[in-house]
Parts: sequence; C-alpha cells; structure tokens
Amino acid sequence: NSVDSIDTLKDILGGIYHSGRYDLIIIDGFLDFVASMNNEEDCFGFVKWIRALTEDCACTTVGSLHPNKNSDVLSGHLGGALQRYSRAVLQVRPNAENKAVKEITSDFGMAKLSHGDPVAYDTPFFSWDSEFGMMVSCDQPTKTIGFDKELLNEVMNSFKLNGHNLVSSSDLKEEYITRSDIEISETTAKRHITKAREAGFLIKNGKGPATKYKKNED
Repeated sequence: NSVDSIDTLKDILGGIYHSGRYDLIIIDGFLDFVASMNNEEDCFGFVKWIRALTEDCACTTVGSLHPNKNSDVLSGHLGGALQRYSRAVLQVRPNAENKAVKEITSDFGMAKLSHGDPVAYDTPFFSWDSEFGMMVSCDQPTKTIGFDKELLNEVMNSFKLNGHNLVSSSDLKEEYITRSDIEISETTAKRHITKAREAGFLIKNGKGPATKYKKNED
C-alpha cells in the first residue's frame, strides 16, 4: 500500500524489524526510502540506519538498487553508501548465453563479498518456470559460438539452391530474421553474421553496401 511520506515508510519498516518475527527482511527497493539518491547526507544516513536495525534486531537484510543506465555502477550516493557499508554486493543480470536465464554474479566493478572468497563464489542461475509460475534455479547455459549455426546453414543452403552462392548482407540478415523461430532484431542478426564470419563459417566479400557472404565449404 502507498504511504504519505518516507518517514511513515521508515516507521513501518522499523516496526517490522523490532517485531522480532523475522530473521530475513527483503527490501525492494532501497530507493523508496530516500528523497534523492544524489543527496549524500540523506543516503548515508539511511544506509547507516538500516545497518543499525540489522545489527540490533539480529536480522539479515537483503535489498535492491538498480545500476546507472548501461553501466554496472550503483546509482548515486545511495549506491556508494550501500557499497561501503554492505557485507555483500552482487548483481542480478541476464546470462550472456541465454537472456531468459538470470545470474547472480560478483563479476563487476562494485562487487563485494566481505565474508567470502570472490574467486570461489559459485554463481547461481535461475529462470522462469511456467509450470510452477515462479523463478526456479537452473543449470548454467551452455556457451555458444555466438550465432545459430543450424539456422544460418539453412539460410545459406536456400540461397545456394536458388543459384546464389554470394548473398548480400541485407538479404542475408532479412532471411536470417524471417526463418528464425524466435523474434530477433536486425542488430542481433548483424551481430550473429559477424560472429559466423569470425568463426570461419562465412566468408566475406567486398566492403560497405557491396558486402556479400558465401558459406565456407572447407
């Protein structure tokens, strides 16, 4: 439910801690408890307050804060205060091999494990399970070569059957997108084609708008 002020919200949260009913409290997210993530005094004061509650009530606190856009840096002074006073700072992000799988990683600049070994940290993976209607743990996705080899092989063979051994970049991207079983963007298709060329699956001819590709038959 909505509350009329941050002070009221903090009163409610403080009451939850002091109730003694919980060993773990999850706060989603910390930003709701400060007027501005860029107010240094307010942010550090809040984090120290949460830390004191956690220690006084012998209750573990887990909370969330988004990083800056297109960055791994925790947002504002609030992020800086949390990084300084937290026992651990981890990041939840999509796995590079399968975006549907999420991972909780310590592999970023502001990561912190005060009571753990970052080298020995075993990254957990999880994804949505439609049957259970919730996120469940899963295995780490298998590392791929960066493109759908089966799909690209199908595309290049279809052009070859029509007498086109050399395929323009635009035609290749369009056919790759059209034949894919999942929705992919033009940018993704372009990246996959580049990966296929780097892997030696495709051979590039020409430059710029005149670029064409052929399948490496070796």
